[in-house]
Amino acid sequence: APDPGDFESEEEYEQALGDYAVASSNFVNVFTLGNNLDGLSRLVRVRYNTPVWNGFQLSGSAGTEDRYDVALRYAGETGWARMAAGASWWTDASSGGFDGVSASGSMVLKSDQWWNGVGFAAQYAKMSFDDLDNEPQTWMGKLTYTRSFWDIGRTGFAIQYSKYEDFWIEGTDFKLYGIGFSQNIDRLGSEAYAGITQNEFTVPGYDVNDMTLYQIGLMVRF
Repeated sequence: APDPGDFESEEEYEQALGDYAVASSNFVNVFTLGNNLDGLSRLVRVRYNTPVWNGFQLSGSAGTEDRYDVALRYAGETGWARMAAGASWWTDASSGGFDGVSASGSMVLKSDQWWNGVGFAAQYAKMSFDDLDNEPQTWMGKLTYTRSFWDIGRTGFAIQYSKYEDFWIEGTDFKLYGIGFSQNIDRLGSEAYAGITQNEFTVPGYDVNDMTLYQIGLMVRF
């Protein structure tokens, strides 16, 4: 970006800053550097779900644009934990299409000890294209803890790490570190929350600035 010290007047600096801002080559759209790779999105499709057997269910669909997917899910509960997991494969069978796989799982511990409410979650996905060399892939891990410390409602904490590779072009890298807090206020039917997320980017040929995001809010249920 332009340095104010390089210009003799404020007007010259403002002009240079404006020229810099409208030059698209100076910017990278971070939304092209990663996503959750969660399948085929919304399509007109025909889908079949099998009956649930011991917590397992198999699904398959055929959609418009010559796209198909298969998924296996599991949800269950024991005396010490609740858990859910899933794995899927999807494809665009048309010319110049793509294939992808994904898997995720989560678990929350149950106990009369302090670790009651400790949770874990993990996710992995990868995609390959018929006509492109880059193969986007993503990892995510999250540690959570929920507990009713006070009478007003449940309190929650979360720490997350995500990494996205080769989404835009081969060699791009997007890392995300996040920490969050939430507090239920049962009498008001609401939940207060706050979080900080650090985003770090690597793009070949670019000097890309990192971003720190702060959020705070209140969700009110009606």
